[in-house]
Amino acid sequence: YDSAKYDAIHNSHLGLSPLKDLYGISRQLASVVVPHEYGLDGPGKLIIGSKICAELLGKLMCDLDSMKEESIITAAIEAETAAARAAAAGERSMTSVNSKSGRHR
Repeated sequence: YDSAKYDAIHNSHLGLSPLKDLYGISRQLASVVVPHEYGLDGPGKLIIGSKICAELLGKLMCDLDSMKEESIITAAIEAETAAARAAAAGERSMTSVNSKSGRHR
């Protein structure tokens, strides 16, 4: 139904005359099938919806844990890089001071 609708809207310039019939039939079929796609009655829909949501929430939790670990690792790398840069800058300034005063290490 969705594909036929998309083609009817966006590809009408192709002159696919059977597409109109296909769209009409698929629309009628979808009007019966889609409402029952996730269960036939309230309790069935609740069970199916709960299972789907539980899987999605589990995936979200795993993704959040992964992002947290990546953030901690990234922060540690950035701190090490900043410390190395600061140490290198300190050594350059000491070398500069020593060379100006005529002393070398």
